[in-house]
Amino acid sequence: MSISTFIEYISLEKKCSKHTVKAYQANLTAFQSFLDSQESKDSIEKASYGEIRAWIVKLIHLGNSSRTVNRKVSALRSYYRFQLRVGNIGVCPLKEHKALKTDTKVALPFSQEEIKNLFKPDIFPDTYAGFMTRILIKLLYFTGIRRSELIELKVKDLDFSNGLLKVLGKRNKERLLPLLPEIKEQLNLLLKSQKELKIIREADFFFVNEQGKKLSTSFVYQSVKTYLSKVSTKTKRSPHVLRHSFATHLLDQGADLNSIKELLGHSSIAATQHYTHSSMAKIQEVYKKAHPREKKNNLKLMITMHFQSLNYKADQKLKDFAKKRIEKLSLFYNQIIEVFVFTKVENSSDGINKWAELKIDIPGDDIVVKKISKTFEESINSAAESAEKVLKRRKEKEKIL
Repeated sequence: MSISTFIEYISLEKKCSKHTVKAYQANLTAFQSFLDSQESKDSIEKASYGEIRAWIVKLIHLGNSSRTVNRKVSALRSYYRFQLRVGNIGVCPLKEHKALKTDTKVALPFSQEEIKNLFKPDIFPDTYAGFMTRILIKLLYFTGIRRSELIELKVKDLDFSNGLLKVLGKRNKERLLPLLPEIKEQLNLLLKSQKELKIIREADFFFVNEQGKKLSTSFVYQSVKTYLSKVSTKTKRSPHVLRHSFATHLLDQGADLNSIKELLGHSSIAATQHYTHSSMAKIQEVYKKAHPREKKNNLKLMITMHFQSLNYKADQKLKDFAKKRIEKLSLFYNQIIEVFVFTKVENSSDGINKWAELKIDIPGDDIVVKKISKTFEESINSAAESAEKVLKRRKEKEKIL
């Protein structure tokens, strides 16, 4: 089965972004070219793990980072999963493959003082380009949208009367973002400026240059980097770090992690935790210094527990029990960020009808455990014990790696 069939699948059925599609196609084509250069008679779908390993070695010798190599191999893995799904191969050649170890790098967000200095009147030139650039950078920070989402914004996506912005994110998922009065006014002024200058815009794109052309990804990146260099000495100065700063500053002000997840357009809370890692680290550091029991090594980690009863009303006693059990679980594994506890009564004739589900969010993953018993306390405790077994295996694996 050809690479083009897989590309068509992720583009039309999976609705991956054009950037993802382009990257996957480039990576798959590169591996096929490698096979051809080795005078292999195999097509990409029939390649052996040995051939894949040889490609990985070559990529490393060419100076690719472990993170880059893992990303390229991930494209291959997705391709082979598709082949398995359609029955074209029996075994994935990457079944036993382990990703290369990478250092966890958390981009430092800009401080609120740096952001304040960024939008001072004398930073941007008094021209259309300067005015437009100032507003696009402000929109990146005020809403946390991605660079690609900003570039694709259309005039019709702005609802000034209700103060809302419609964004088309990854996998063509739409979300509505609130516009604060300050940024709403600025966007309106930009629209009026474009009309006064009689700019004929290309395909209704909101952000256009003086010729009405849609902005390029490099223009947005370079603009952000240039102006942030005037107020910050941080190494990374990109639209992505502005997005990171947006999430971190919201969390610092007490915003709920789930709300931030929705604003960022993430499909899972794990992705949001990556953006807010530095803020959580700051909070935990303050907590450790302030808590009197820290010296006794009895610190209860700062995690959030959400309790929900689905088809009955839970009393406070049960909620308190769940909270204590989750606190015990957090001491067992100190990387837990958030736990969701769902409970409900099932229809059962034998009396074993108290159902509990724990959804545990940890960096890069989610753990879901479901149990049913005669009482909710038994179900929650049993689910927590099962979760501890999963987390124990994870801890042992982390030690090995």
